[in-house]
Amino acid sequence: MTTLSPNLTSRKALEEWLLDFHKSSATLDAKLCADKFFTQDVEMCYANNLPVNGKASVEAFFDKAFKALDLMHHDINYFDFVGPDKLYQAATIKYLVKGDDPDKDLIVIPAIQVAWLKEEEGKLKMRRSEIYLDACQVFAKMSEKGLL
Repeated sequence: MTTLSPNLTSRKALEEWLLDFHKSSATLDAKLCADKFFTQDVEMCYANNLPVNGKASVEAFFDKAFKALDLMHHDINYFDFVGPDKLYQAATIKYLVKGDDPDKDLIVIPAIQVAWLKEEEGKLKMRRSEIYLDACQVFAKMSEKGLL
């Protein structure tokens, strides 16, 4: 069990961390996102896929998907921290597959994430992440266009 510093787990600090995480992922730069927000030994479960283990593997997973997108934007619906280290969030995610028309082809889906946090050098990082969503429409469109 990990216990985090109280100054890192105030509601305001967690909200700022989440906003920064989503701002980072919106750049579609998998390396930037992985380096800043995941531990070396992170385990990630994304939808119904097998777990991805290790920061390099998580980065590679997102890099492949990010290269097929023109846009990914998260709006946080709500979040909660369940001590000592678990963060829950619900978000609405907007995706635009590469080359699609932003006025007609935006895909919007709900998602929930559970993240187990760890403090490293005074910064919050995810040591485990479970992401629950149905991104079939996004990945089908990527496949249809030959982007995966």
